[in-house]
Amino acid sequence: MKPKTTAGAKRRVSRADALFQSRPRDSMREWLEERLAKLPDLEIRRMFGGAGIYAEGTMFGILHANIVYFKTSDATRAMFIDRGMTPFRPPSGAVLKSYYEVPAETLDDDADLLQWARAALTVAQAGASTAKARRVEPEEILKGYAAPIRKLAERLRKVVLAQAPGASEAGYPGWRLVGYRCPHYFCFVAPHADHVRLGFEHATGFPTPPAFSNRWENRCDS
Repeated sequence: MKPKTTAGAKRRVSRADALFQSRPRDSMREWLEERLAKLPDLEIRRMFGGAGIYAEGTMFGILHANIVYFKTSDATRAMFIDRGMTPFRPPSGAVLKSYYEVPAETLDDDADLLQWARAALTVAQAGASTAKARRVEPEEILKGYAAPIRKLAERLRKVVLAQAPGASEAGYPGWRLVGYRCPHYFCFVAPHADHVRLGFEHATGFPTPPAFSNRWENRCDS
């Protein structure tokens, strides 16, 4: 939540910064919920050690480590970059280039924050429609992998569907994984050359083995 700065310049502490530094995580969520209440079906769901920001069932923002990020497109990303904002970097070390930090001055202005949030929601909904149109059969995702990887992935698919028999299953070629919804997206099985990942979107409340305590999803090796 920092404004555009030059090298060595001190970071301005905004009203939002002061709130986030002095209040617990639940209060931060409440602060956002109040300011984004005009969005339809607003939800802030715990996920990945932080929270996903949803409206009408579509995730358009992330709250993580006291920082708010919004979904961007090629058309909207420039207004974030021009203000010195950077993309979301989760603890795993990857970079989610479509989510950018929201500037402090935007967080300080309720009208601007709502306008930026609506723009992010429009981007996210457009992406969700495209992703839905590009879904394939799960078997298409597993083609080309070694037999042990396919076998492990099939075992994990059966486990997920046994535990959530009402879930829908689809392959997402853009992400190269099999995803599950019930009705919202909650889980995935992702094959790789030497392992298969089983991940959960809302796993912060799960009892997690110590070895995975600082990771976003558990790795299931073949």
